[in-house]
Parts: sequence; C-alpha cells; structure tokens
Amino acid sequence: MNCSWNSPLESSWDSLHIAMLAPPWYPVPPAGYGGIEWMMAWLADGLVDRGHEVTIIGVGAPGTRASFIPTFEEAQFPRLGECLPESLHVATAARILDDLAVDVVHDHTCAGPLGATRRHAPTVLTAHGPATGELGSYYELLADETSVVAISQAQRAEAPHLPWAGMVHNAIPVDDYPFQAEKEDFCLFLGRISPEKAPDLAIKAARAAGRPIVVAAKCNERAEQSYFEERVRPLLGRDAVWFGEANQEQKKDLLARARCLIFPIQWNEPFGIVMVEAMACGTPWSRCATAPSPRSSTTVSPATSATASWNCPGRSPAPTTWSRSCAASTSPTTSTCLPWPPPTKPSTRTSSPPSLPSPQADRSGHRV
Repeated sequence: MNCSWNSPLESSWDSLHIAMLAPPWYPVPPAGYGGIEWMMAWLADGLVDRGHEVTIIGVGAPGTRASFIPTFEEAQFPRLGECLPESLHVATAARILDDLAVDVVHDHTCAGPLGATRRHAPTVLTAHGPATGELGSYYELLADETSVVAISQAQRAEAPHLPWAGMVHNAIPVDDYPFQAEKEDFCLFLGRISPEKAPDLAIKAARAAGRPIVVAAKCNERAEQSYFEERVRPLLGRDAVWFGEANQEQKKDLLARARCLIFPIQWNEPFGIVMVEAMACGTPWSRCATAPSPRSSTTVSPATSATASWNCPGRSPAPTTWSRSCAASTSPTTSTCLPWPPPTKPSTRTSSPPSLPSPQADRSGHRV
C-alpha cells in the first residue's frame, strides 16, 4: 500500500478518523508497566490535538481524549501469554470495525493484522517487536495486506528485505518529565524481571561500582516470578532494594533522582524507551559493553544526557567507554559514593527501603 502525506509539521492535513487497536493485556494508558500502551495514549492525544477523530479499541476504561470502545471490561494481563484472550479481543474488534467508518486502522496487536483483508480501511501495523526470526517472517507475510512501520532505523536495517512502509520513532511528551540536575547517589533499574532485561546484572554492576541500586520492575508473570526468585532475590540487600512495579508518577520521580539508569539489555531491542525517559529527566544511562546496543541511543541525544558502557559481571572483558553530551549529572565514575540510604531515600510508596523488603503483591494479586 502506497501512501503520501504532507510534512508532519504542516497543519494543512485533512481531518481523519483513525481507529487504534490496542493489545488486550493493559489499559490505555496503563497504571504501570506497558510501553506500547503508553505510546498509544500519547499518540492518540496528540492526534486529537491535531484535529483528528480517534477511536481506541482496547480493554478496561477510557484514559485518553480519544473515543474508546472496550472488548473486555477488565485488562487481561493475568492471562498474558495465553492465545485465547487476544483471539477473542481481535475477533470482537473486527466486528466493531465493521460498523465504524474510519479512514485508517493503526494496529498494535500481534493477531489483529490477520483480519486486515476484511477491513474497509487500510491497516498500518507498527512493528513493536524484533524484525527477525519468526516474528520477522510474520511481518513479511502480512506486508501485502498491511503497511508495516518500523520504530527505529536499526530495526529497519536488521530486516532490509521487509517491504517497510516507513519508520516512526517512539516519542514521549518531554515536558511531562521532571528535569533534575542534582542527583541522589543511587542507581536505578527500571523495566521488567526477565533474562532479556537482566536486572541481576544491573545489581552486580552497581555493587561492583560501590553504589546502591533500586530495582523497580514488573513481576507478575510466572516466568518473571521464577527469574526473580532464582536470580534477583538472592542479590537483594541494603545496597540493592526491591521497589516493585512503579506507576507513571513513581517512575518519573525515580528517573529524575537517580544517579544513573543501568540498562543491561541482552537482546537487540528495537527501541528502548526507558533510556529516552531517563534522558528527558537529565539522567545518564549505562549499558553492558558486551550486550547488544540499545537502538534508541542513535535516535535521541538531548544536551542533558550521557551514555556509558561497562563490562557485564561474569562476561568476557570489553573496553569500557564513555560518551558525553553536557551531562546534567556527575559521571558515576567520578562521583563520591554517599552512605546508604541517601539523604532522601527512594520512594517508600510500594516498598520499605533500605531494609530488605518482604514480598509484595503486584497489580494482578500475585506475590513476588
């Protein structure tokens, strides 16, 4: 499908009716973890502000300025990993789209594009996952019925054979993030508990550098809980505090105050938005020198950020390098390590630092 449009900075666009199909796992926006859902919420509000009519087909309750049609009254994250919730979700969405007069469908689901041929309007599919392996093959098979859009140039270059319709970076409302030049002396891991995100490596790296770390992460799936018990909990202590899953305001607060974000990603993530969020707060981030390079580091480089790489504990040595662009905070390699807890300790709204916290319940009611 070929498309043409004016510059996104022009205001001469005709008003469109855009349907956005969300995954069934979290509401839009989510209460805590959910990068896709946050991206959808920001995009929907931005499109509404530009004069477009937007309808989100999702789960739970409405949370944006767009119109909202739910397929489930409750978010389905307790069943994340099962196939039936998404199958029922996209089948219901197909019936909804039959009755909607829309100009384009923006699909953010995995199974949804399989129904693109029955839709009255063209479908744009944002590739939120890797463009290689089975998922890459899936994108290739869908390309005749959908316009597949990359989220980074690196993702696009990884699969040059795919008939990409274009590339649109993930973006955040920078003004909503609190910039803080004076940092406290704790490091931060922010994300989810998984081998790909490697929170255990983040703890080991902070400990090797003589710095305390706060681990704020999603941990409600069975595999996440197993990884937490096997690889993360044994490393916790007064210098490594389990915060739990942070909501949006808690996340911004931690990012603004942290000395640095440690991001030991272990896969070629197409776009790691947490690094962009850190930079918006003036907080440098560091990655494992032997790990795949995070993709968003090549797309956003504000003057208030710094990036670094370091040797993963237990991994083969690699040169440690620093690149800096007027960092807002002192480099962790030169700052003075303060006693733990810092003068203003990390938020205690979901845990009890600095002592080793007892297991807490996450949003799904599981104990972690």
